[in-house]
Amino acid sequence: MTMNTLRKYKDILTGAFLLAFAAFFFYNAGGIRLLGKQIITARAFPRTLAVLLGFLSLWMLVEGVMKLAREKEPSPRAAAPETPGDYSGAARIGLTILALIVYIMCMRPVGFLLSTIAYTFAQTLILTPRENRDYRMAAVTSIVLPTIIYVIFLYGLRLMLPQGILTF
Repeated sequence: MTMNTLRKYKDILTGAFLLAFAAFFFYNAGGIRLLGKQIITARAFPRTLAVLLGFLSLWMLVEGVMKLAREKEPSPRAAAPETPGDYSGAARIGLTILALIVYIMCMRPVGFLLSTIAYTFAQTLILTPRENRDYRMAAVTSIVLPTIIYVIFLYGLRLMLPQGILTF
């Protein structure tokens, strides 16, 4: 397959891969041990994420098929050059995987809240084109969303997340 062919089917291939991953993730979440009787078990969150990922990847798959059906063969000159300082698709994927690895490694020693804030901020910068970056908005979002998630898990669901260096 040539690079142009891969670009043409990028959304379809990505959607199919993510759909298969969501199914795998959902299936393996069933292996989480249950402790006692609970209304919301430890399996609920990973399975919810798997279902959401499944819907989003299915949407991406359908959009890719529809885009392919609408699209005529683009001319080589029609492709817009990337803005200097932006990451290419491969670089974004590589940086995302690296950020995820660092996030997972820092989760237990640093804690959910701090590591999720750092990961969300880094991921926002990786995915946002340079000309659209708003560092203040990224910082606020990176602080507010993980804090809300932490509060929901701790007080609403009564499930502990790794505390790390913060103790409250």
